[in-house]
Amino acid sequence: MDNLPKILLVEDLQDTIKIIKKMCEGTYIIDSAGFIEEALEKISNNVYDLILMDINLKQPMDGIMLAKTLKEQKIFVDKPIIAFTAYFMTDDPESLKDAGLDGFIQKPVLKKELLKRISEYLNNI
Repeated sequence: MDNLPKILLVEDLQDTIKIIKKMCEGTYIIDSAGFIEEALEKISNNVYDLILMDINLKQPMDGIMLAKTLKEQKIFVDKPIIAFTAYFMTDDPESLKDAGLDGFIQKPVLKKELLKRISEYLNNI
């Protein structure tokens, strides 16, 4: 089980965290952070294969600002940061890259689609 890909889910809603952990059980190891400071600490102290980033975090810095900061500071540059959002996002690669993102997954998402999309992002590293 330790050889499963490890994902950081940056999400402030506990119900969403529980659902995603359950959906990914046995396929991915999901660690979570409910706020920016916790996410930064976990990224500094752990190795993740991918970050799923909620865009609408209820704090001074939203998910896009955090993603952009991580990429600009070369903290998480070689691995994908994926927006995980209920908001509409463009699938234009340049616009996503400018935002510090490598893609997005639209909420709500079915388990099969979530696992498929995460796999695609991990295999495109």
